[in-house]
Amino acid sequence: MSIYVYLKKHFVQQSLVPFPMNAMIMNTTSTKTRRAIALFFFFMTIMIGMNTWLYAQATLTPIWTTPFVGLGASYSTDGSKILTFGGYGASVWDASTGRVLITLSGHGASVTSAVFNSSGDRIVTASFDRTAKIWDANTGLLLFTLSGHSGVIYSAVFNSVGDRVLTASVDGTSKIWNASSGGLLITLRGHTNHVRSAVFDSKGDRVLTASYDNTAKIWDAVTGSLLLTLSGHIEQIYSAVFNSKGDRVVTASGDGTAKIWHANSGELLTNLRGHKNHVGSAAFNSTGDRVVTSGNEQMNIFTAKIWDAVSGSLIATLSGHSGVIYSAVFNSVGNRVVTASGDGTAKIWDTRTGSVVFNVSGHTSWVNSAFFNSVGDRVITASADGTSKVWNVSMGGLIATLSGYTNRVHSAVFNSMGDKVLTASNDQAGAAKLWNAATGNLIEPLTIGIELDLPYLTVWAIE
Repeated sequence: MSIYVYLKKHFVQQSLVPFPMNAMIMNTTSTKTRRAIALFFFFMTIMIGMNTWLYAQATLTPIWTTPFVGLGASYSTDGSKILTFGGYGASVWDASTGRVLITLSGHGASVTSAVFNSSGDRIVTASFDRTAKIWDANTGLLLFTLSGHSGVIYSAVFNSVGDRVLTASVDGTSKIWNASSGGLLITLRGHTNHVRSAVFDSKGDRVLTASYDNTAKIWDAVTGSLLLTLSGHIEQIYSAVFNSKGDRVVTASGDGTAKIWHANSGELLTNLRGHKNHVGSAAFNSTGDRVVTSGNEQMNIFTAKIWDAVSGSLIATLSGHSGVIYSAVFNSVGNRVVTASGDGTAKIWDTRTGSVVFNVSGHTSWVNSAFFNSVGDRVITASADGTSKVWNVSMGGLIATLSGYTNRVHSAVFNSMGDKVLTASNDQAGAAKLWNAATGNLIEPLTIGIELDLPYLTVWAIE
């Protein structure tokens, strides 16, 4: 196997390069260009990683310390706590004061995900060290280490009740664990390549996995028996999700299609053809009657598409971006879609006509993400220019610019009330920050430390 094939398989396709850089590589049509980018990331990773290790040996300073921020940030369900992760751990913060409540330290490699359960009293983290860990969200006590995977764990999630944890791994399996004891209940075997995602349905009685073996599978979450294999894609599947009722599944694939399946019979209901290159994402609206997809048509042409989820007919093609579309999401009502793009803009679209309602321009570099608040009258954008911006969807104006970073902003999200915004960045001056969504004033920076920014890893060295 050539080094490029290895890198393409284990680095680029597995999304170990940070978003949106992974999307940029996968949307580059030139094989020579992809090879050059992949090799750059590979050798930079080795070089910086070795320098970091040498620094630790020379100074006897622990590199992986707390608080852990930089890669992701999210709220607890009640909005009282904030969870951040980066480097080898995660941290929990008071959402009102910005004070660090607890730090979760114990993984032996970079943390890939961290989430609360629905009640906010437990946290599960997943890591490159091939383990997941369950923590007490109030005390920071490590409750259980979930060991058994032989490869990197991409994600770990609770079911809606919070008594089960589901992990997805490079080793081609998913595992279901008892969240109260840490015991392994079931190993879901059947995929022949990496399991890129694994999710419970809303009731928690079924599991949906998506794999780079070109299939998705539905499993019984109690017995572990394989219920259905969704076969038909001819390239790897990037994502697979249930609709809100749990009776439909939509998959997005590198073969340029998305497909809607009956979740009870496995029947292919509709084949969403129209993108000329890979489909990076596909998602239902809240009522399940519409699907939005995003993809690459050809060099420098990027579109999102809205489909009728019942008939499979194309409702609208959202054309106008000149850069990679990193995200495309509905508002809560389903009558608007917001897209975020590498061309430095976001766009808000009417889902019935496909026309642009509001062109969000003002960032000076790519827009990594764009999300509505729960009401749908505001949008928050996060950009590589070091800023986030709050926009009025109805009036089409800029409400506030959240500035103060010197590095790119990975993500920005509203709290459930919509009065605060949480941002996460690679930045020495404050990797996670809490802002007033109406004024743009900084409420609290959630950080201490100096960051060493690796291609797909964030390392923290506290002075």
